[in-house]
Amino acid sequence: MDGSNAALARTSWKSRDLLIGAGLSVAAALLFFAWLYWGRTTQVLIAVAAGVGGLAMIRYPEILAGVLGFSVVSYIASFLPGSTAALLGFCAVVLLLRRLIAGEFNWRLGWFFVVAAAFGLWYDVAIIWADSACDNEWMDGVKIILSAAIVAELISNRQNYLAYFVGGAAGLVFASIMAIRSAYTFFTAGAAEELSQHVAYVGSTRFFGNWSDPNIMSMTFVTFLGVTFSMWRSKLDYRLRWLAFAATALGFATILLSLSRGGLISCVIIFLTMLAVDRRKLRMVTAVAAVVIIVVLFSPTDIFGRVAGMLEGDKSAGERGMLIINGWNAFWENPVFGSGLGSIAHTAPFAQNLAYLPHNFISHNTVVDLAVDLGIVGLLLFGFALYLAYRGLDWKTWKIDHSNPNHVINAGLRGGLLASSFSMLTISSAAYIPFWIFFTICALFKVTNYPKDSAAARTPR
Repeated sequence: MDGSNAALARTSWKSRDLLIGAGLSVAAALLFFAWLYWGRTTQVLIAVAAGVGGLAMIRYPEILAGVLGFSVVSYIASFLPGSTAALLGFCAVVLLLRRLIAGEFNWRLGWFFVVAAAFGLWYDVAIIWADSACDNEWMDGVKIILSAAIVAELISNRQNYLAYFVGGAAGLVFASIMAIRSAYTFFTAGAAEELSQHVAYVGSTRFFGNWSDPNIMSMTFVTFLGVTFSMWRSKLDYRLRWLAFAATALGFATILLSLSRGGLISCVIIFLTMLAVDRRKLRMVTAVAAVVIIVVLFSPTDIFGRVAGMLEGDKSAGERGMLIINGWNAFWENPVFGSGLGSIAHTAPFAQNLAYLPHNFISHNTVVDLAVDLGIVGLLLFGFALYLAYRGLDWKTWKIDHSNPNHVINAGLRGGLLASSFSMLTISSAAYIPFWIFFTICALFKVTNYPKDSAAARTPR
């Protein structure tokens, strides 16, 4: 009887597979003929792909986490404007459908979401009392709230955590190749030679591929480089390690090519943090040194000159120092509630002391921007969110087990969080969504991966 049932089960599976295969073949043939004779086939293909992808992501949310990680770091929105925001909305729909199908109507939220939501609301409310026209979009505050809520639900287990950073590693490889390709094309096409006839120095040229700004690219990279670094040095599957190695090496090389000084220092922070937990320190130092030497030898940019300018204090560093000083002077005009969103770009001290700078020039320091625009209230809310991100990680374990994915990801998140915290001091990023996604991931890491270790790690629902 058991043998008959087994045979029947095998036969049923084969019959179902044949039907599915036949159906797919017919669908492929119909789509092919539609492509030949119907002008709206592209829209149909997009709809079919979205439907199939949506069904797959409902069944396997780790795919959705990987796609989000890839989208954030690859800046695919440069080719498809608005695609990142659309992807976040798609994530919300998929997660809602999963809840409805499971018959569960709660949402995975915690104290970090409460603080992030309070900051997002305050960010938008501060537009009301801004004296000057504000170029910042009020949707930024809404995006902060939605990002924290969506990521809190999406990264609900260790598989999704790992999937997010695997997708990010693939995005790092993609974005890095785009940047390296732009440098290669710049010099092989003769643009460098032609430019050298008009300017004295070409070595200061910066390359950042499809990204719109090298500094923004670098500070986005550092939110992933810590985890890719730790994945490379882990005992995970060899395919993940090779992907992580490629992402880490290319990411470091691209930041060097971008000549982002904040990015260079962030890389050093990540390297030192990972060196502290690595058992084979000499091997890691040798590998990183090899990457740096190769980039320095073959790079068309003057990396040493950029570093020397940072240490000696060039014009850019002096301007940033003046921006910070003027910003703190403007802070005292409205210290509690701030002068309103976007006010730092329109205040008198900037116009008087740095009149040659373009209109709506920001301070390149998140703390100063928050202090002037949102006051002490905004600073406290942002600081509390950052505190919860730090509190969500394990800072006591430094002798990690490289075969344990939890230890590996935690070590990488520590390096990325320290580097990101430094990045915020070099660029204005109070409402930068990739940072808020990363903060959410850090804040909920201990809750998700060590739920039984601490009663305080339970997530309120």
